[in-house]
Amino acid sequence: MRLDERSIAAATLASLFLVTPPRLRRMLDAFGGPVGALEAVRTRRVTHLIGRCEELDARELARRWSEEASSETVRARFAARGTRVWVADDGSLNNNNIRADLEGLRRRAVRVAGDEVDRARSRGALRSGRDKC
Repeated sequence: MRLDERSIAAATLASLFLVTPPRLRRMLDAFGGPVGALEAVRTRRVTHLIGRCEELDARELARRWSEEASSETVRARFAARGTRVWVADDGSLNNNNIRADLEGLRRRAVRVAGDEVDRARSRGALRSGRDKC
């Protein structure tokens, strides 16, 4: 599967350290979608959208996101993992396994799937995405 710019942007955003569904939704809404939101992350214009964060100061988290999102290896990493991306409301949903989890996907806004992600999820290594902040 070929990943386009929008898919790469969505997967990058969804994989950021301490990103939560509410944070992701605020960024997508504020910047008109994954491509605009990713550019805002890279240029550190998302600090005000982070909200409450007990683990790190919002400015530090925005700095870390900027570094993660600016990595030249992101596209290669997703391709190597066989990453598949579904962004809510874009009509790209065509996998029966993903369709079964449609309601959960709509709540999360972006779903990233791939061999490594699926294995980690099955081991319980990934959070459910039901964070409060």
